[in-house]
Amino acid sequence: MNYFVILFLNLILFSSSISKDFVLICEKINTSEQSNYSAKEFFKKRINFEHKTLLNISGKQFDKIMLFGRSEIIIENKIFNTVSTYNIEKRLWTIYGKNSVLNFKCFIE
Repeated sequence: MNYFVILFLNLILFSSSISKDFVLICEKINTSEQSNYSAKEFFKKRINFEHKTLLNISGKQFDKIMLFGRSEIIIENKIFNTVSTYNIEKRLWTIYGKNSVLNFKCFIE
């Protein structure tokens, strides 16, 4: 009986440590005083560094992952004609549009 309890506890502990999925919450960094009066803009992504996958949970859609490197992810959005980069080390998400650059600071949930 004790053997089954130990086996069960090991399965629970190891299954949670095997999961490499992280949820990123990215919030827009205010760059001017005018932006303080607007509602905060944020989005969520599920990222797996082991399998190099990125899934949208909410906000900011994307079409294609162009590069999933060790320190940076580059994403293309053909609908809005933007390119996004995520700096893994600094946890900074930047969206480059035709006439704008938006910066987001990301946290792991």
